Amino acid sequence: EFMIILSHFLGCFNGLGMVYSFGYWMPALLDEFGGSQAQTQLMVGLLQSGFFLGGIPARLVLKKFGFRFTYLAGSAIMVVVLLIMSFAQELWVAYLVVLAGLGMHAPFLASGSLIPRHLSQQNAARYNAFAVTGSGFGTIAWANLARVLIPEVGWRVGLRVLAACVASLYLVGAVGQYEPPALSASDQKAADGGMFAVFKDPKFKITCAAVACSGFGYILPFAVQAVHAENIGLTSGESATVYTIFGTFSIAGRISAGLVAARCNPLVVWVGAYWAIGGCISLVAAAPNFEVLALGNAMLGLASGPMIALIIPGLRELVGLARIPDALVWIMVVQGMSSLPAPTVAGWLADQTGSYVEGILIGA
Repeated sequence: EFMIILSHFLGCFNGLGMVYSFGYWMPALLDEFGGSQAQTQLMVGLLQSGFFLGGIPARLVLKKFGFRFTYLAGSAIMVVVLLIMSFAQELWVAYLVVLAGLGMHAPFLASGSLIPRHLSQQNAARYNAFAVTGSGFGTIAWANLARVLIPEVGWRVGLRVLAACVASLYLVGAVGQYEPPALSASDQKAADGGMFAVFKDPKFKITCAAVACSGFGYILPFAVQAVHAENIGLTSGESATVYTIFGTFSIAGRISAGLVAARCNPLVVWVGAYWAIGGCISLVAAAPNFEVLALGNAMLGLASGPMIALIIPGLRELVGLARIPDALVWIMVVQGMSSLPAPTVAGWLADQTGSYVEGILIGA
């Protein structure tokens, strides 16, 4: 069980940790390529959307080749793309980051789908909450690694070091990709129904619509926050500290969400978190200084805990054990489709107004 949980922890550490912290690289890339705010922020939108849309190819590979192959194949794609980006001479080459997003979803999907196959519902909710703290630890680690590397060796060498670290961690995580026990006859029949079978459930359709609306706003602050922080007078060190604060409080939020959901319906906790997240994003947008921005990120970390920690337990409650991989794919796809334009819209508004406040408030 330990290696299974560790595998998902590392999938979240490298995957969601990168989704949350990659915006820290944007000031350096903005200076390097001289693009507009909208053109540069599109890079973060592509990474995020690649991650969320990556479930479709990852699910097909998972069904045909199994868990460990899917985990390793996605890892390799992510590492190779980061290396290619480090040699980019024009901004459009950096847009290949969308492939890194596609790649890093595969380890996330494979490892996340294994947990409910090996553990009971109660244990899965509890241990999945611990596993997804990897996103918080990853946010802290990658933001602070960038804070050290960019001024010392530059963003190009920094991306190569990042690729080496990611590859090493994924190799450890792949060890925990044990094939699950066989499904029961009824569960196997449900699993064989195809990826679209989950849409027969009207409750799942409503859930997808809600996630589509929230996807635009939730990921947006992390994409633009480094430049937003620079605009309100924060140093690069203070900006990295803000990412660290989010990561630290998100760990507490994920653990507490898992403990609460082990005692009540995870879907109830999951939905309540969305309302709190909207208020926290508004605070991030309106922050005039480091203290308020840090407070907004701390609250956002706590509020986002249930949304991340309880995706898989909630889907198990909603669609059943066998259809978790398919349901997780579509949840991520609709979130990816809505999150893609968000950084570009916020960047375009910043080009017009000189501020990211309006763009972030739209997300809230």
